[in-house]
Amino acid sequence: MYKVLIADDEILVRLGLRSMIDWENLGFQIVGEADNGEMAYEMFKKLQPDVLVTDIRMPQKDGLWLIEQVRNEAQETEIIVLTAYEEFNYARKALQLKVSSYILKAEMEEDELQEIMLQKKEKLDRRAGINAKAHAIEKTEQEEQEILLGLFLNKEKPEELIKEKLQKRNIQYSQKKFAFVQFDFSSGVAKKDFSRENYTQLLMACRKFIDNSFQNISGNCFMKQFGTSITCLIMASELSQTEMNEKIENIRATIRQYFDIEFKSANSKIETTIAATRKDSEWLFDSYDEMFFIKNGEHIVQREAIKEAKREATVEIKSAELVEYIEKKEREKSEQYIEKLKEKWRSCGKQSLELKLEMVQLINDVWEQERVFLRGKSEEQVEFQKKVLNANNLEELFAELKEYVKYILGCIERATVDDQEVLIDKAAKYMSNNYAKRIGLEDVAKEVGLSPYYFSNLFKQLKGIGFSAYLNEIRIEQAKELLRNPQNSIVFVAEETGFNDQSYFSKIFKKHTGVTVTEYRTLD
Repeated sequence: MYKVLIADDEILVRLGLRSMIDWENLGFQIVGEADNGEMAYEMFKKLQPDVLVTDIRMPQKDGLWLIEQVRNEAQETEIIVLTAYEEFNYARKALQLKVSSYILKAEMEEDELQEIMLQKKEKLDRRAGINAKAHAIEKTEQEEQEILLGLFLNKEKPEELIKEKLQKRNIQYSQKKFAFVQFDFSSGVAKKDFSRENYTQLLMACRKFIDNSFQNISGNCFMKQFGTSITCLIMASELSQTEMNEKIENIRATIRQYFDIEFKSANSKIETTIAATRKDSEWLFDSYDEMFFIKNGEHIVQREAIKEAKREATVEIKSAELVEYIEKKEREKSEQYIEKLKEKWRSCGKQSLELKLEMVQLINDVWEQERVFLRGKSEEQVEFQKKVLNANNLEELFAELKEYVKYILGCIERATVDDQEVLIDKAAKYMSNNYAKRIGLEDVAKEVGLSPYYFSNLFKQLKGIGFSAYLNEIRIEQAKELLRNPQNSIVFVAEETGFNDQSYFSKIFKKHTGVTVTEYRTLD
């Protein structure tokens, strides 16, 4: 049983977490609850949980403070953050503290929580090298493989224990070459929409293909399945990257032929000692995130120089550019923008979770700009957020963005002419009531819930005149009324009708009336 500590100041949330899933059946035990960060930290030091589930905003000490304290003491504790829609900016701060999962509190569901906890268990199992049947008296070949792989991955176990296990199995380890290989089937399985039972059977078959393929190089292959991925340790007398690539491509072709699915893969550097190989296991864990960025069917090799270079890259996200394409209803240009952004993100060197949060912010920015067309559709917005956070890879992430833009365009196109006229009439009324203030196009657009660009074009289309000209007409008509009173100075009239200064007012007045202010008073 892995230990879980829950920190949230809302008792209903804590009760909900307790009752939502069968924790013990999944391999977890809730060992404590706290309603503030300070209390949670004291309980953490005492209970040493494997998983911390924490809210961000709590009294006394908040969740970010708690996460920082935990990370100072335990780098490997799995941390799940409970967050609300408006807290994503706070959530970003937790990324540097290696938070790996986020759950939207308002939309928390049983399936989502269960899936996250299964992922945590797989990761904890992998890190510790634990196998539930490891202590059985009679072990199958598969179980022996998993135990040996677990020993390599668990750095707390001494190297001598690994050598002892290899010797008992009459496996020669001196003058051998070693490499970790990771196969990720998540994208291929999701595309085929397999049930959990079906993909378990499918991955068992894939595991046999992989085992047979690497056994043919006169070596040993120790492997274990973790969810929709398979981790292998290859040990052979002769092993090169070229040969590794050939084997992986042969495996890919066989699995594609038999099951019509693809996978992503990665391998560590080829090492000549057990100690160096165990050090590479750190990269193996990082490779799960790196594979998020490559396309299905691709393979990556451990290359530190490239990884460091990627970290220096930056990507500037311009939601305004995407909004402009949407409002012009330029589907092709919006898709081109999305594709360019995807390729920039592919090489930016950020964590996958960080990019997911940035994507959430991007779609929220677009939603805010187009909210007038999306009234009563908040559930759809939350659904898009969840899909983005649950994306398995970069392709899925940007497929969701494309669907999102398609949805927004549909809402805009379905907006009736009557709806648009009501908004522009509302804007005109606002201008008539506030002409004396120094209002501009952006102010009025914000008042009616439209972006400045869309509002400007729609206003001219429906009123037959530009925004500035229309506002000036209102002001000039009011100025005429004020000028009828000879006691009102020109400076006073200009200020009362919202003009910046007398000279500008006089210029606009003559442009609209054909006479100067003085001449108008004479005519009047």
